[in-house]
Amino acid sequence: MTEKSLEERIKFLTELLKLLWFTVIALGGGIVGLLLKLDNPIKVILLVLGIFAEIILATLVIHFFLEVNKLLRKLDKLNNGG
Repeated sequence: MTEKSLEERIKFLTELLKLLWFTVIALGGGIVGLLLKLDNPIKVILLVLGIFAEIILATLVIHFFLEVNKLLRKLDKLNNGG
């Protein structure tokens, strides 16, 4: 990968990471809202689905964070001639 393509990929993944973080926070608020008032079976089902989605999104956040770090180290090596 060239330096420019690495920079563009890092920008893209950073924006995706921001979007995923926002989604995790918003979904977490929805989960808390459901936890405060579980009065019918549909809300329980939605709570379970929300928790499942939260786990998947949190895993994606961690994955993309590690990917950005790896690309930043690779870009640093390219810039330092290593």
